[in-house]
Amino acid sequence: MFRLAVALMVAALSSTAFAKPPDGVRWAGSWQIASDEAMDRHVPILVVFVRQDEAGLALEKSVLTGKEFIAASKKWVTVYCNRDEGQPEKKEGDKSFSTLTPGITVDQHKAAWKELSARFYKTDDANAPSVVWCNPEGEEFGRLEGAVTSRDLVAKMGEAVKKLGPGLEAGDYVDAISHLAAADSASQAKKTGEAVREYSEVLKMQKKPGAGGVVSRAQAGMDRLNNSGRVVMEQANECTAAEDFARAEKLLKEILDNYRGLPIAKEAEKIYDDVCKKAKAKEKDRIDGGDGKR
Repeated sequence: MFRLAVALMVAALSSTAFAKPPDGVRWAGSWQIASDEAMDRHVPILVVFVRQDEAGLALEKSVLTGKEFIAASKKWVTVYCNRDEGQPEKKEGDKSFSTLTPGITVDQHKAAWKELSARFYKTDDANAPSVVWCNPEGEEFGRLEGAVTSRDLVAKMGEAVKKLGPGLEAGDYVDAISHLAAADSASQAKKTGEAVREYSEVLKMQKKPGAGGVVSRAQAGMDRLNNSGRVVMEQANECTAAEDFARAEKLLKEILDNYRGLPIAKEAEKIYDDVCKKAKAKEKDRIDGGDGKR
């Protein structure tokens, strides 16, 4: 149902996927990334077309960097499109990024313009400045063209977001995919306890609007871990049936230590004490010269 794989979740946090300046707008680096996240968060997409001209620079200075727009953008996924040369850039290592959208390159601005101008204007010459809003599938349901004030744009955004919302806000989503990426990494490294803790942080979001996508992935991760714990439980049951209680005790202890918080740990807890008693009794019989059977 959800197209975001682990690699995309990690990419969504990287500098080339999203620009996330401190307390700023979190610009998406491409339409595909924007569409995937918007679907996952159940929020609309805001596409901004600007040129390196007086009107475009005015929109950037008076609207796109303003506190009102930044606050409103948390309920959206935003994409910046600009095809012009001369966009301000900042060098970071061997790469150059836009100063307006740190972490996103000017080439990405140009690629977004080409793709989204064709989508919404059926031409490579979109009207600019303009703002288009659409659902995650790219179906437009509003736009503003020409000069626009921050107040007018934010008001329109407030009206438009109600058509798809309520959705998961950007900050909560960033936290969720951070925990999911950490959980998946820990799971692959066999650090089960750490993975459970990270997935659990996402499950705490289940009552937040629009959190269904990330919560379902966290639950799927927990289910995978529980299933791996069940394999250990089956081994413990086999050892118990063979009266190898010492081995069964170790396996159950492994489940209790590493799978705490999962259903399989509760199952292990129910039989752990009994297996421990049998292991001690068998060891005593061995020492006393008995056959250890009960």
